[in-house]
Amino acid sequence: VARCRLVLADRPGCTVVLADDYAGQTADCALSLDVIYHLVEDAAFDAYMRRLYSGGRRCVVVYSSNRVDAARRDGDHVRHRVFTDWVDAHAAEWCLWRHVPNPFPFQGDWRSGSFADFYIYRPAGDVGA
Repeated sequence: VARCRLVLADRPGCTVVLADDYAGQTADCALSLDVIYHLVEDAAFDAYMRRLYSGGRRCVVVYSSNRVDAARRDGDHVRHRVFTDWVDAHAAEWCLWRHVPNPFPFQGDWRSGSFADFYIYRPAGDVGA
């Protein structure tokens, strides 16, 4: 976080904050990169998703898995969810505009692939634009 703040210090309008410091700010784009599948508690997941989808004005970009793994093969610190179901149920004003599959899918080596894809949401009225 400190490094991101330093790198973006000279960029007007760019702010990096921790979730605990979030006070309802909005931005043209809200980003969630490698976070959702680390939220193993339901309450933490729900609170995070509500903040994320209320923080974006023009788009929300998510980089995450979007599947269920009941066996939790990736460890206790990872819980895969079909987060798009949550969006459909709790943030219906947002529609999936683009799904960009990872060009380097996970194939057994964490150094060369990931189970996450990009999901880009736009307000429901803007999806055709």
